[in-house]
Amino acid sequence: ERAYLNLLQYNTIISASQYASYYFSLRTAAIAIASPQKPEAPSSPGQIAR
Repeated sequence: ERAYLNLLQYNTIISASQYASYYFSLRTAAIAIASPQKPEAPSSPGQIAR
């Protein structure tokens, strides 16, 4: 596979900062998908009917 990618001149190397950027972006997206938003509970009974 490496030889094939070299023939294509396909760069498979990314910098550490680029890797970290992709990692945290994907991690944030995965967490947002996995945990649905919960509606906020009113802090006092008087806030229920508005």
